[in-house]
Amino acid sequence: MNKYGCLLDQMIHKALKSNNTMNNKHIAVIYKSGCSTPVPIVFGENYLCCNKGCVHNLMNLSKHAEVDAIERLHKNPKMKKNIKLNMLVTRIKSDHTLGMSRPCLLCTRAIMNSKLRIKRIKYTDEEGKIISEDIKSLLNEDRIHIPKCYRLHLRMRGILNQDVSKQDEDLKKVKTILLER
Repeated sequence: MNKYGCLLDQMIHKALKSNNTMNNKHIAVIYKSGCSTPVPIVFGENYLCCNKGCVHNLMNLSKHAEVDAIERLHKNPKMKKNIKLNMLVTRIKSDHTLGMSRPCLLCTRAIMNSKLRIKRIKYTDEEGKIISEDIKSLLNEDRIHIPKCYRLHLRMRGILNQDVSKQDEDLKKVKTILLER
């Protein structure tokens, strides 16, 4: 078992015992950098956070695991400010296998703006293997992931085409909008 095996087991256990109703459960863990065996500091998970206004504001339909972990860490009064951190994100599919969980553009920006010293992001790929990237490489324009809810939000506001066949053109437009912010 690799050095992340124990951490992944904890993440899978948390996802399976969660009352989260989402088909794909994303779990993020922030842990100290430089340890031979990763010791978790805080876990976060994706969940629906609908309220009466959610139909009009699709951006608030769900909270991503990365953002949940960051918010939980900021609430921890024992957290030292200058500690070097890493984050591991995984997706547990409905059949309990691991899936792609590369952070989306919005989560990448939240990580960068969090004032935490998170330098490396590790995530599972389509085959369940752990990929490690520097936080800035997640902004590589060819591989940026734009959440579906954000694309729907922009379509409803008339910024993107209703015609789904123009999705590639739309994604370029969304990337431009988000990268300029």
